[in-house]
Amino acid sequence: MGALRERMAVDLRLRGLSPVTQRMYLRCAERFVAYYQRSPKALGESEIRAFLDYLVQEKRVSRSTHGVYVAAIHFLYRVTLDRPWVVRRIPFPRRERERLPEVLSQAEIERLLRAVSRPKHRAMLMAAYGAGLRVSELCALLPTDIDSQRMLIRVRAGKGGKDRYVMLSPRLLATLREYWRLRPPRGPYLFPSPRPGKPLSRMAV
Repeated sequence: MGALRERMAVDLRLRGLSPVTQRMYLRCAERFVAYYQRSPKALGESEIRAFLDYLVQEKRVSRSTHGVYVAAIHFLYRVTLDRPWVVRRIPFPRRERERLPEVLSQAEIERLLRAVSRPKHRAMLMAAYGAGLRVSELCALLPTDIDSQRMLIRVRAGKGGKDRYVMLSPRLLATLREYWRLRPPRGPYLFPSPRPGKPLSRMAV
């Protein structure tokens, strides 16, 4: 996308969207453009519909992922390209009926943790479940976010782009310390990816 990608990135920042949302919208827009190998200015409603139908019918993306693609394409045309008429009739998918999550028993949690052998994976699982972190929040954790003095975890740019604090249990702290002792992470992130200086992606988790 080149210069167009940079324009869209600036528009996303100026709108105050969270860093996670910015990355998702840019990735979706890039895949849309790559699908046709043409400038989005040369594409219209029929091409957008065909691309979204391809995602649903062939790629079998979830309804939520489909919705992110629609939102990203709407943003691209309405804001960055200033062509709102192109997406005026592109519908958002119906929202899925929210279901209450199944809560694991203490015994089930213990069995799950025992099944995880790698310290890094065990620490990630305990942090996500025990501290109630979203996957994106887990991936963005820094070592300095772990406050062992106040027994708190700082969550950066959570839902709505807001920071918050969650409780750090003694057991989770001990698990994180074991992970750090056995395999201290390289780079700024607590759970780094194989790419130097980069966090784990949501897909990797």
